[in-house]
Amino acid sequence: MIEDTLDITTRAGAMETFVCRPERGGPFPPVFMLMDAPGIRDELRDMARRLATIGYVLLPNLYYRAGRDTMYGPDVLT
Repeated sequence: MIEDTLDITTRAGAMETFVCRPERGGPFPPVFMLMDAPGIRDELRDMARRLATIGYVLLPNLYYRAGRDTMYGPDVLT
C-alpha cells in the first residue's frame, strides 16, 4: 500500500488530500471518498486503505479553508 498526503491547489488555497493506492500495477478504478461531518480521522483513513487494495483512493479535507487537520465534534457550537 502506498499512501501520501498531497496538497491540491484550489482558488481558496491548498486542499489537504489523503491518497492511497496499491503497490502493484493497474489498471485500477479511482475512488473519490468524501468525509462525513466530523472531518478526516483515523477511521476514514482506515476505510480508504481497505478500498485502496483494489484502486486509487482520494480522501480530500473538505474543511481545508478552516486549516489543516480540521475536525469538528459535538462541541463545535460551544
